[in-house]
Amino acid sequence: MKRIAISIIVIVFLVAAVGAGAYYWYQNSLYVSTDNAQVQADLTTVYAKQTGRITDWKLSSGDKVSADQLLGDEQMAIDSTSSADAVKLSGLDQAKMAEQPAVDKITSPINGVILQTDVVPGEVVAQGQPLAMIADLSNAYITAYIDEQEINDVSKGKDVDISLDSYPGDSFHGKVVEIGNSAGNVLQASSALTAKTTDSPEVQRVPVKISIDDLNGKYIALGMNASVQIHK
Repeated sequence: MKRIAISIIVIVFLVAAVGAGAYYWYQNSLYVSTDNAQVQADLTTVYAKQTGRITDWKLSSGDKVSADQLLGDEQMAIDSTSSADAVKLSGLDQAKMAEQPAVDKITSPINGVILQTDVVPGEVVAQGQPLAMIADLSNAYITAYIDEQEINDVSKGKDVDISLDSYPGDSFHGKVVEIGNSAGNVLQASSALTAKTTDSPEVQRVPVKISIDDLNGKYIALGMNASVQIHK
């Protein structure tokens, strides 16, 4: 009786193993899958147009902005011809600044969310200095990193099933819109792009950009982890 029980257990394990193998093969025959994927968005940086002083700054990190919305004002420095003027300007008193009529209105170039800004009213800035970084989250997308051995099964326009770690059980859909031209550390020395294996020094991964058709009102943030199944 004991032998029969052991035999049944062995058979159950064998059936389970065969079933798991068959399911894995079936999934691989239909999809290119990875959980090495993140939410990303196009980023735009707002720069100081001239060397001068920020006289007004209305936004902080996390604020939503619209295209052409006023972010702040910048007053031009006296004889501002180089970034060195920003240092000189710090010693000017308010009376001298008042003599300068040139004031630039700083506006947002896109609809989006302020990701980063450290500017405060009264701060002296140099021409070309970054003032704010804005993300267009309305057109967020997924960047997935696909092993080079599987990239031939990926092409533009293919349907993609997307899962976000933040919303377990929810499924989203999208399409492949762009396939990177470089792989692995050719782009950057990033652990997200390369992985050590025992078979070879490095497995290269190719970044694939995937659109998200509809988030169904779900909140997303840059860097959220995702899993994707790209239809072959």
